[in-house]
Formats: sequence, C-alpha cells, structure tokens
Amino acid sequence: MMGVNPKSALNFFQLRIQPQTTAICLLANIRANDLDYAPDGYPFDWGRAERSAPVYICNADDGINSLRWLERCKISESRYREFRYAEMGKLTLTQYFLDGRPDEVTPFFEAHPEMVGWNKRPGREERWFADWKASSAGNNPMGLHWYLDTNEYAEDGIQRVGFVPQGLNWPKRVIRTRGLSPSQLLEKLTRFDRIVKCQFGWYFYMIHGNRITYEVGKLIAAAVRAGKLHLEPRDAAVLLAWDDDPYNF
Repeated sequence: MMGVNPKSALNFFQLRIQPQTTAICLLANIRANDLDYAPDGYPFDWGRAERSAPVYICNADDGINSLRWLERCKISESRYREFRYAEMGKLTLTQYFLDGRPDEVTPFFEAHPEMVGWNKRPGREERWFADWKASSAGNNPMGLHWYLDTNEYAEDGIQRVGFVPQGLNWPKRVIRTRGLSPSQLLEKLTRFDRIVKCQFGWYFYMIHGNRITYEVGKLIAAAVRAGKLHLEPRDAAVLLAWDDDPYNF
C-alpha cells in the first residue's frame, strides 16, 4: 500500500500488509502419535484439507516514510564509511623483491588515491533519491513507481540501514546491447519508458540491474559524450555522473 505526497516527488509512505494463511491437513489411516515413529516410505493417504479464512498482519515497523528512512540510511552509511576509512588508513601494501632490494611499504591511500575522500561520498541509497530528483523522472512521484525493500543488520558492530528499490511495474523484456547501435538502443529505451510510464525510467531499472544491463548505460553514455546522442540535459548529467562513478543495487 502506497501513499504519495503530490508536493514532493521523493516523499511517500508505504505500508506492508502481509497475508497469513494456515492450513490443517488430516492424514487418513495414521494416528497423530504415529507420525514421529513411522518408518521411511510408510504408505498413507491424504485426507481432506481445511483452509482458514485469510488473516492479514501489519507490524509496527511495516510503515515506512521514504525521506525518514533515507535519513536513517545516510546516518548509517556515514558512520560505516568513517569506520572503514579509518581502517583503510592503517593499511599498507608491501612489495617484496627477490634480488635483495629492501621491501617497499606503501600506505594504502598512496597506493589507491582514488579512495581518498571515499568516506565523504554519498551512499547508493542517497544517490538513488538524488538521481530521481535531478532527472526527468523527478516529474513523477517516486512512490507511484517504486517502493523500498528495507533492511537492517549489524556489520563490524555498526547498525546498517538500507533498502533495495523494487519496481511496481516490472516489464518482462530485458534490454541488452547485442550489437545494437546507440540510436537503436535509445529507441528501445524510449519504448521501455512508455511501458513504465516514466521518462528516463529505464535508467533506474538499469541501476536495479534486472531489466536494463549496465552495458546499455555505458554505451549510451559513451554516445552522449561523443555527441552522437542527445538526452535531456539533466538526464545526460545524471547518466554521465553514473558512468564516472557507477553504483547499483
């Protein structure tokens, strides 16, 4: 169950209501006390089955506000990255030489300069929301197209909070490169957007990773950089930022 805020494309409320059904199955010719002691292969026949009326349950934590959950994700990600960044700072890479030269010890960040500032970069949950708002998809309330499959767990003694976005409309067709030109792929992606009723929606299905392969995004990004394809400026900016620093779920 979804509720969206028409004044904010990112703000929605989701409520998970789960059906719970119990069944009572009776076995003919077997007494209840015999079931634990019956030998393997003991023949029996199913009797009649009685199914109770559906029962629906909803726990206190089954109601989620998207922006409040996002804030929890950001706080959790910041704490985890600060912890991991400090651990990275303690690492060194040692190169050994068999010709008698002394070992070379290199600090981790000197060996991997691309990781400098990693702790300050936004996590994938934050980027998902930011990309939706910055792109043409932001013309639509996110809650009409996606819900958050939320998760909480402990890692390295830190409480992790996250989600995996799940589409409410899940097309069966998968789009791959398969030797297609960028313009042919863009035609397919445009048709895909019409199916999911969301401009630039294909990008978010690519981020999820089930319906649009990452190679499609890379090929479209390369064509945009080369001036062979033209997207809406804000969509191009989002796609090229992903191409420079990919993320996925």
